[in-house]
Amino acid sequence: DEVAMEYLATSRQNVVVVGYHSFDISPRALQLMEKYKIPFLDAQKEQLPKGIQAPSERDLLFLTKSDLLVVFWDGTSRGTHELIDWYSQSGRDHIVGFI
Repeated sequence: DEVAMEYLATSRQNVVVVGYHSFDISPRALQLMEKYKIPFLDAQKEQLPKGIQAPSERDLLFLTKSDLLVVFWDGTSRGTHELIDWYSQSGRDHIVGFI
């Protein structure tokens, strides 16, 4: 995540960090957010549509607010696997990069 954040920020792209909650930030991500003035979106504090079943509020936020989801997955995280499956079933555009 941090490599993508820095690359996008130095390429002058619009970057927003989205977390499950306000403590969902790594120390390196926090440094990059401060350096490049990248905003953080706390999924628990966002108003989300009702009636859509999602693995988490963060995942629902991705589905309803993003044009394209890019996921880097190590093949072991259960939560990321659920997100990828759910996104595929929803028919939304997404890219999965395996690391």
